[in-house]
Amino acid sequence: MAREFVHLHVHSQYSFLTSAVKLDDLAKRAKAQGMRAIALTDHANMYGAIRHYNASHAAGLTPIVGCEVNVVRKDASTAFDHLVLLAATKQGYKNLIRLVSEGHLRSASPHGPAITTSQIAERSQGLVALTGCLGGVAAQRVLEYGPDAGEPVRIAAAVARCDREISSDER
Repeated sequence: MAREFVHLHVHSQYSFLTSAVKLDDLAKRAKAQGMRAIALTDHANMYGAIRHYNASHAAGLTPIVGCEVNVVRKDASTAFDHLVLLAATKQGYKNLIRLVSEGHLRSASPHGPAITTSQIAERSQGLVALTGCLGGVAAQRVLEYGPDAGEPVRIAAAVARCDREISSDER
């Protein structure tokens, strides 16, 4: 049996100054590589979500819609941590739209669009959180404070209650 691979953290032309990947090209390339799905997780925005959804469907792929959000730190520093949020259900998609919009309309930081872990916890239903980004919570703690600092970081619930069991009929 061949191994399957799906990119879960992909930036596109809508992640300004970060990526030049065009959504139509992304879907076609993912299909050519034998993937059955592809995620779009632009930084702090969902401008390409509908184009990604349509391009993925046109290429015969399952679109995964997400966003890499900025999460303010509790220590009131000016630094952000990144957190990739993926919509696993229709409710998750609605929650993701709300969180990203809140980050822009009522940012938790004067330094750019950002949300708090409390906001994420309030709207976590149907979302899956990934912390693998180098700018993520765990990686940043290790980089700033050493390997021992990464152990206690459990976004745990930063995304407190992210649904781990999502019934297939909700997808």
